[in-house]
Formats: sequence, C-alpha cells, structure tokens
Amino acid sequence: MDTGALAFLIFAWGSIFIMMYWSITKLLHHEKQQKA
Repeated sequence: MDTGALAFLIFAWGSIFIMMYWSITKLLHHEKQQKA
C-alpha cells in the first residue's frame, strides 16, 4: 500500500466522519429548538 492510497483512505474516512458528525449535531440542534 503506497502513501497516496493511504492518504486517500484517511481523507475519505475523515470526510465521511465529518459529514456524520455535522448531520448529528444539526439533528440535535433541531430537536432542541422544537422543544423550546
């Protein structure tokens, strides 16, 4: 496995993790607004 492939894997998983984290925080924020 070369460095380019490893860097691509890290970038791909990192972007997926960021998108998941962003959507979860957005959902939690939306639920808090509805309760108020």
